[in-house]
Amino acid sequence: LLNTREAGPAALRGSVLRTGAYFLSILLSLVSARVLITHLGIANFGRYTIVVALITIVSGFTEGGLNNIVMREFATLSGDRRRQMMGSAIGMRLVLTTMGVALAVAFAAAGGYSSTLVLGTALAGVGLVLQLLQSTLSTTLQAQLRFGWVSVAEVVRQVVNVALLVALALAGAGLLPLLAVAIPASAVSLGLTIPLVLQYTSLRPSFHVARWWRLLRETI
Repeated sequence: LLNTREAGPAALRGSVLRTGAYFLSILLSLVSARVLITHLGIANFGRYTIVVALITIVSGFTEGGLNNIVMREFATLSGDRRRQMMGSAIGMRLVLTTMGVALAVAFAAAGGYSSTLVLGTALAGVGLVLQLLQSTLSTTLQAQLRFGWVSVAEVVRQVVNVALLVALALAGAGLLPLLAVAIPASAVSLGLTIPLVLQYTSLRPSFHVARWWRLLRETI
């Protein structure tokens, strides 16, 4: 598709789909926020938000533009070199995100967070690892301008996330189950993405330092 005249229209349609998915996700998050504030109260909602903010910071630093580089490399490479690059990207994503989550948990413990919030940071971190792994795999779809499936995976994750948050809030759940919701939500999105990308990439992570350095250098 990238080498045809249909690439431009496909990219435009993809932009509309991604924008629509983004706004739909925002609207859904507003619904869950209203429910959570009512359920948790201001103080506990603040504690919930602290953990979410901490994990979001980790997400920003560990992603750092890597997906953009992976997308470019996927579109320009082919065959074994493409598979090797994707293996390295998956390995980097798992290691960097896990390290970031570990630092976040250590920061929460050192900062005097309660044991509930420290454990909640770890659980939300597991969800982040799954989410960023899914986003890395979805670059193979974006590189082929298959933005519809990318948008579907994003919306499905947010729908599952909001549905579980609302259900748990109505059931009177505490902070830990609410912070753990990111795990099943991201797992569903990842499970939806894997069958779509298996024909283009192996899921086996690679820990080849030289290939890692090439991707990391470009990202930096």
